[in-house]
Amino acid sequence: GIGPVLTGPAMLAGQLSIGWSNDASDAAGDAAAGRTDKPVATGAVSVRAVWIAAVAALLAALAMALAISVLTAVILAVIVGAAWAYNLGLKSSLASGLMYVLGFGPIPAYAASTLPDQPVPTWYATAAAALVGLGGHFANVLPDLDGDRAA
Repeated sequence: GIGPVLTGPAMLAGQLSIGWSNDASDAAGDAAAGRTDKPVATGAVSVRAVWIAAVAALLAALAMALAISVLTAVILAVIVGAAWAYNLGLKSSLASGLMYVLGFGPIPAYAASTLPDQPVPTWYATAAAALVGLGGHFANVLPDLDGDRAA
């Protein structure tokens, strides 16, 4: 089937959509902070262009996943949807850690759903992926705590 061919490109398109939606949603704050490492923040690329790219990548990701199976598309929608929800406002809420769990936990199910018999991943593979996500969340937010307290 087409699963082995589209598995990586579908996830890559989803990850591009996540990164671009993050850059677009953070553009004003990044510009105010003087971030010169972000082309959107410097005005080298328009926020509108990045939003268009993010949505196009999202649609491409879901279309490729759907070409594999409905289950694959649903799982990828959960993974990417959690990251978009984080980018669009949940990053500063108590739900931010949950978005990382939802973004990483289903990765074994995503991979398994692309196989012909769509086996159910073991619970411990899913738990390990979710914990990797939660660890990533803490690695991302802990360095910012001192700055947050000062603000």
